Amino acid sequence: MAYPNTNVATSHVVVIQAGGSNIGLIQSWSPSQSRTVTPYYEINPVGGGEVAENIPGVSTGLTIQISMFELYTKRAEQVWGPDFNITMLVDQTNPLTITEKWRDPTQAVPKNEKNPIKQAWSSTKKQFRDIGKTLGDPSEWWDPNPILSRIYVYEGFWFTSLGRTLASNDDRIVKVNATGVYQKKTRVQ
Repeated sequence: MAYPNTNVATSHVVVIQAGGSNIGLIQSWSPSQSRTVTPYYEINPVGGGEVAENIPGVSTGLTIQISMFELYTKRAEQVWGPDFNITMLVDQTNPLTITEKWRDPTQAVPKNEKNPIKQAWSSTKKQFRDIGKTLGDPSEWWDPNPILSRIYVYEGFWFTSLGRTLASNDDRIVKVNATGVYQKKTRVQ
């Protein structure tokens, strides 16, 4: 897949992985965190009731909301790893580690530079054409030089809700909605 060369980050460049596999057909991925900041005041005739200091509290609300499409071949409860298959939330006996990888399309090999993979592809494409088969340009569906600009790891992820939306008055695609909490988010690159 060719990624758009823009300054604005797009979802084309994000890959979500768990259990060593890409998690496909995610429609929305919304990690969030929060904390309380408590204002402290002092008794002072000069201050006039102004805040003397804001004291930050601990991080809370470490959650991820996920929306994805259901598949016939593998249910949403099975895509999170080879040994991950839950029917009820209590069936999850181990936390997940989830990786969020961001590719940087502005750092890819420029198209005018010689790229040995593209040169090899050109000769392969010619061989396939000679036997009557056609192949598209790999730059349309595969980036031979992905440059990862950011990698985040969410450790200790537990599902807290999991459900499906089935409706007859929309596109009729079965949608899975899930929420979970994580213990720690680390930027590893």
